[in-house]
Amino acid sequence: MRILSKNLKKVIWLLSISMVILISGAASLYEKIKNESQSLEDDLTHIAILEKKERDFSGTTASLKDFNEEASLLDAAFLSEGEFIKLISLLESFAQKTGVKFNAESARLPNSPNEQATLSFSLEGDFISIAHFFLLLDHAPYTGILRDAIISPREKNPKILKTTATYGIFNFRKI
Repeated sequence: MRILSKNLKKVIWLLSISMVILISGAASLYEKIKNESQSLEDDLTHIAILEKKERDFSGTTASLKDFNEEASLLDAAFLSEGEFIKLISLLESFAQKTGVKFNAESARLPNSPNEQATLSFSLEGDFISIAHFFLLLDHAPYTGILRDAIISPREKNPKILKTTATYGIFNFRKI
């Protein structure tokens, strides 16, 4: 019986050592699975964040394309030195439509952002035509204000009025 109990002790020791090794291996495997699961969960979170950013970026890109037309319209509303002739041409077309005689006299371009561009001009015509010209000027694409206007009758023909005016342009940009 001693032999059996000696063998039994060996078997119990071997089983105990095997159990310890098995439990250690299982604990190590569990820890590794837990770490890999956490890493996978973090990666999935990062992928979800990147997918959201991609959707946001696509939406922003589409919005920028939509606003491109509006930016072009806004850009066209600003007057620069190179485009000042467009304003003169526009005023000449207003004069032609209203039947007044238009003469651009002087222009002052701003030297600093705090200054405004101004254009001095004169008109000749009857009262209704001059009033119509100013009405068209109010609808010009360049934002401005009539700074002063002096209307006086011509000596030879009092029905014909001579007007001298100064127009201040708000949306002037120096290039």
